[in-house]
Amino acid sequence: MQISLELIRNVPQTPSFRVAFHGTKERFLLPYPCVHGLTFVNSCTRQTFSWLTSILAIAPLDDFVLRPYDRISFDLPSNINVAPETSLWWIELPPGEYDVHFLYHVERDTNWYDFLRKRSRFADVTPIWRGRLQSNVVRYVVGD
Repeated sequence: MQISLELIRNVPQTPSFRVAFHGTKERFLLPYPCVHGLTFVNSCTRQTFSWLTSILAIAPLDDFVLRPYDRISFDLPSNINVAPETSLWWIELPPGEYDVHFLYHVERDTNWYDFLRKRSRFADVTPIWRGRLQSNVVRYVVGD
């Protein structure tokens, strides 16, 4: 399986990144990607910045089925330098150039509870994908 990342241009408010899952020859069950999987590394200092949240919450883990040779993508609004009360997750970045990649990591050994009853009808016969993948790197510039 592969993950591809691209910056979506011409988004009116917050920058968004599109993460796409593809390149598998098997059917897999995967959790939806979260914005805090985006990793921002300053291209000059190599400093990595952390996502912030002010809410501790328990939420259902929704999943999707990736079929062989399919491509499924998700748009992730990044909430860069926004007011904390406007977002569950945000990241504070000083002006500069950043290398951004998406890190996808699944190590769960338990079954997932389908809280919203949105699970694919093939989920029960689909193996859960487990592992760690990193996308390609895209450049993002934070202005003054």
